[in-house]
This record gives sequence, C-alpha cells and structure tokens, in this order.
Amino acid sequence: MPKPDRPALKDDILYGAEEIRAYLRLRDARQVFRLRQKGHAPIFNTPGVGLTARKSGLDEYFAKLEAEDLARRG
Repeated sequence: MPKPDRPALKDDILYGAEEIRAYLRLRDARQVFRLRQKGHAPIFNTPGVGLTARKSGLDEYFAKLEAEDLARRG
C-alpha cells in the first residue's frame, strides 16, 4: 500500500536516465548511471522498463542527506 503522503505513481515516476537527470538538474546522464551503480540514490532498473525513480523517493533521499550533513556540522 502506498504511503499516504506520496503522490500517485503516475504523477511521481521518472522514466529513463534523461528524465531523472533533468529532475535532479545534473550535467549529464552518466551521473545518473553512477548514482545507480554505486547505490547512492533510489534509482532502479525496472525489468522491461529500464531506469526509473520516484520524485518523492529522490526528494526524501536528498532531504535525509541534508539532515545528516547538518547534524554532523552541529
């Protein structure tokens, strides 16, 4: 069951490295593949579809990184 605070999948899903790159405002798609390969972001290789990510999942991931960084700084 989806989380109540998450948007519907149809409004939340990004398809392919280019859509993910544009959403994250990265320079090029290779950065998306690196994030996926190293397991640093919630980017998935969905069978039959290719790379996918949820906007909300990426937002949560980067918010968590920000919170951890701020906590370390004190």
